Amino acid sequence: WVDDQNLNTIIENNKKKLKDSNLFSKVEFSPIGASEVQELYRKTKEKSSAIFNFDKRVTIPADGKIKEGYYGIIPFSEYRKIIIDEKDNIKNVFEDNIRDFLGDDNDVNESMNETLNNPKSIMKFGLLNNGITIVTENILVTGDRFSITNYQIVNACQTSHILYQNRELNSIERVYVPIRIIATEDDELKNEITTATNNQTAIKKE
Repeated sequence: WVDDQNLNTIIENNKKKLKDSNLFSKVEFSPIGASEVQELYRKTKEKSSAIFNFDKRVTIPADGKIKEGYYGIIPFSEYRKIIIDEKDNIKNVFEDNIRDFLGDDNDVNESMNETLNNPKSIMKFGLLNNGITIVTENILVTGDRFSITNYQIVNACQTSHILYQNRELNSIERVYVPIRIIATEDDELKNEITTATNNQTAIKKE
């Protein structure tokens, strides 16, 4: 991609058509060239991995399908290692999540933004959040140091993206979030965990 003016004109014209249709609140177009396509392709072949500290935890009893599991809280300074890559981009670890990121224009995400940007309430974030569930193939534990490979975040896509958007806040490193990590290779169990952690009874605003 070399920022060709003719192609930019085509892009802008088509963006205007989409906006004028009144079907979308926002239209974004991200042109990419050969090198970017190659990098994206390489990423699809890479197994996700992360190394982080997880000291505030308890062990979840294992059974035949669960190799091991842990539940606890983790500061954003460590959680960022799970969701942000070395180029400061959010990782592609939400493919098994039922929902994609819904953007800022909904009540839940607006509320999380407000909590994080209010010095009086930011420390309550972990108390107000339902928590994060990670399903991984393997967990290697050395003291409080965890290494996970080929993992997916099966709920909390909204939470993760809102935290990512606010990653430059001065007080963000003091935020703790509840987290559950389960190691299994059983696809049926993975589906059960994904369904259960995303299954909530709808409650009207009233």
